[in-house]
Parts: sequence; C-alpha cells; structure tokens
Amino acid sequence: MSYSQGIARFADLFVSGAAQGPDAATFLAPLCPPGSSVLDIGAGAGGTTFALASRGVHVVALEPDPEMYTVLLSRLALRPELHEFAAPLPQPAGFAIPQTFDVVCSFAVIHLLQPAERLRLVRYALERARGGAKVVLELPVASRARLIKPWQVVATRRLGTADIEFHSAMQPAGGGWWYTHWKFTTLLAGDPVDEVQRTFRWYPLTHAEATDLLAEAGVVPNEEYGGCDRSAYVPDESRVRLIVAHVP
Repeated sequence: MSYSQGIARFADLFVSGAAQGPDAATFLAPLCPPGSSVLDIGAGAGGTTFALASRGVHVVALEPDPEMYTVLLSRLALRPELHEFAAPLPQPAGFAIPQTFDVVCSFAVIHLLQPAERLRLVRYALERARGGAKVVLELPVASRARLIKPWQVVATRRLGTADIEFHSAMQPAGGGWWYTHWKFTTLLAGDPVDEVQRTFRWYPLTHAEATDLLAEAGVVPNEEYGGCDRSAYVPDESRVRLIVAHVP
C-alpha cells in the first residue's frame, strides 16, 4: 500500500497540513497511562506514536506505506529516548502481531480505504484489543459543513535561499467520494525549480454507513465525539465520528 505517492518527504515541513498526531495523542492521553500498550494503526510519520511514547506509553506503530515508514524510522532515529517505547512495523493492518493491547487506535486512515478494507481494519482493531481495552476509531463522515476549496497556499517554509510552498484544494469526485489535491513547489529567488503534485481520492461515510460498518465488525461504541477536542458528534454536521468502544 502506498498512499503518500511521493510526498512523504514533506511531512516534517508541513506537519499541520499532513497529520494530526498531537491532537490525537491529546485525545488518547486519558486512556493511556504510562506503562500501558497501544497499537497505532496507520501511524504515518509518527506524530501520535511519538507523543504517547514520550509519556512512557509502549506503542507499536503499524505503517504500511513504505515512504511514510521511511520518514517514521528517520524521525525515530533522532529520538533515542523513545527507542524503549516505540516499535515501528512496516506491515499493513492484518499482519499477525502476536500481542494484544490496552488501546487500539486508527486516525486518518479509514476514509482512504475501499469498503472491504474498511471492514477488515475495524475487525482487526477489535481482534488486537485485550479484554478491558479501548478501541478508538476516527471515521471521517459526510458533512454539510464540508465545502469545495479552491487552490490556496496553506503554508510556506524558507530554507536558506529556497522557499517551499504547500498548496491545497478539495472538490467532490462523485458518488460520495472527494478529491484532495496537494502541490509542493520549490522556488529559488521566486522562480519555481521543482513541483510535486498529487491527488487523493477518499470517502467520508454517511452516518448510516458508519453505523453499519461498526455493527458488521462487532464494535459497539460507548462514547462518540465530533473530533479530538471531544466536541459533541452531530450527524450530517460533524466532519468526523470519533468513537471509543470498551472491549469486555
């Protein structure tokens, strides 16, 4: 699986536009006391993993995308104090990890998958949770608040005499799917010398589809939120449906 399509190298420059690790880690913190174990499915560049590991939580970071996994390893190499707590694995969800965990989570992944893959991921999360554990799943959902976004510069980074711009746009793709476009332009003295553009096709589930997915996988939500800030989840208004399921 390779969803980063050659742009993983920009992750550390534009973390705010590429990951929500700090927000997810803040949400998970009350569920993950020091010494507990977490499986982070789709760990990306490691934002959530590193934030939890720095608090003494043992995290297995499962990242199937080879490019993102490379960034994850590179970042971890620079954080020797975390080596005792963060275990990066390159295998995709479904790999037979021999252990179970106190918390199993997945953020910013399910919307990139096809229906059968979504179901496998949610079932896998439940299987890897031990008795008394928590399963935390972020489900991007259809929202009236989600609007078309024209091309705009999200952020710019100055590196010596070079500037790197992060551009983004978003539009419907038909059938409930959406396109997100990302472009990274490197400029020297104001002139573009390199450009990388990628388009991601993703699917926000309807409220009913999210409910059916959880039911088919055997996940019973105990808590639901509209985001990592623990705001109330409102069907057709909230952009994500963040659920916490308590495993008996």
